[in-house]
Amino acid sequence: MGRPPLAALVWLLASGCDRLFELSPVPDAIAPPDAEFSFCYGNQLARTCLRDEPTVAVQGVVGVIDTDDAAMCTEGRTGGQPVCVIAGLDLVVNALSVSGSRPLVLLATAGMEVDSTVNVASTMAKSGPAAPETCGANDGVSAPEAGGGGAGGSFIYAGGPGGGGAGTAAGRPALSAFEPLVLAGGCPGGAGGRRADGPSAGGGRGGGAIAFVAGTTIVVTSDAIINASGAAGRGGALGAGGGGGGAGGMILFDAPTVELAGNVFARGSGGGGGGGTKGAGGDGGEPINARDQPPGREGGAGGGANGGAPSGPVDGRQGGIPGTAGAGGGGGGGGSGGYIVVYGDLVLVGEPTNPMAIEM
Repeated sequence: MGRPPLAALVWLLASGCDRLFELSPVPDAIAPPDAEFSFCYGNQLARTCLRDEPTVAVQGVVGVIDTDDAAMCTEGRTGGQPVCVIAGLDLVVNALSVSGSRPLVLLATAGMEVDSTVNVASTMAKSGPAAPETCGANDGVSAPEAGGGGAGGSFIYAGGPGGGGAGTAAGRPALSAFEPLVLAGGCPGGAGGRRADGPSAGGGRGGGAIAFVAGTTIVVTSDAIINASGAAGRGGALGAGGGGGGAGGMILFDAPTVELAGNVFARGSGGGGGGGTKGAGGDGGEPINARDQPPGREGGAGGGANGGAPSGPVDGRQGGIPGTAGAGGGGGGGGSGGYIVVYGDLVLVGEPTNPMAIEM
């Protein structure tokens, strides 16, 4: 079958497959959050409600998705909030890059296979879907002689505090860890404090939010990469504090059986280095897989402090490492790990997710 010219590059690949098993809408006592959206699927944070039942037999999902573009997705609800939904009886998910203010839900009433890269991460160049602009005050302190480092973003784990700069410029403590109540992205890192009236280094945005919901199985093949990591903090200008790294976002899987053979991660990023008296600090590092640790960056020449690394161990339960205090600007704190949840039986074929998936 040819590829129809849909704006979202969401293409139908086949049709007409009869299924023995399908996910039926939840019909019982759990009332949908909105009577207009009465066909509901999934559990807890992944519970998604639609106006109509999916009717497409097999749908391939590939391309660039803006979750705010109504032509690219079906409107749905999770936890009462609007979400972008791509739904079918079966889904085959190929290379996908996602941005926008709403979370993305991929929903199959039968089975789902993910066999390429699904990128809902934030980077210094883009924001992931539903990555908030702020979660509270975590910017570094500004002072005439130097700026303090911004704190790393927090989520279900705590980010790292920013490092103090020279003189009176204090580093910013991280916000407390919290358990999310809806499908949402991770918190951003704080901006670095200014030196006098100089520029401020931006904190990294948190990772985006995505849910995979299926009626029978979800298979993430060994060729697949699912990335919901946060963005790195920027390095400070001369004497300024580095920005904090963003926290990892949220990845939900909901199916009776979830088989993970690919690389699945929602990691925090490194904080930016503080600016020294003779040079600017470097931008923090960003994760490229579930295993290797992205660094915080070195401070600028002339006493700038190093930025903090993001959450350290494989399971991501340690918060970001604090930026170090220096003679110039303070280093930005590292971002915390994100939130990966499996509603169903997890079959882990490949390396562990980062952070470790929580089975519900």
